[in-house]
Amino acid sequence: MNMSPQEMIDFLLEKKEEGKVAYYTLPDTIAVSTLEEFCKQSADGILYDLNRDEASVIVSASVDNRYWVNNFATAQVIRHLKGRVEELEKLLEKEGTL
Repeated sequence: MNMSPQEMIDFLLEKKEEGKVAYYTLPDTIAVSTLEEFCKQSADGILYDLNRDEASVIVSASVDNRYWVNNFATAQVIRHLKGRVEELEKLLEKEGTL
């Protein structure tokens, strides 16, 4: 997908307004999904699709920037939060309130 930076910003904001997430999949290919569907994936699937799994982040460490440090932390946080959500959903299902 060949867009100027401003076109990309506008596209991302438009998708956000629609309740969707847009992300790169293959080189120059942007996938769009509803947040609801996207978040039904496992934490590993989410991190992989966002290229924020630890292996991808470490590979990006060779680029001279500091973003990879927070990207690495993001992987840990998403896994923790996704696990917590799953625990709570199971508890609510068990109680019959979900």
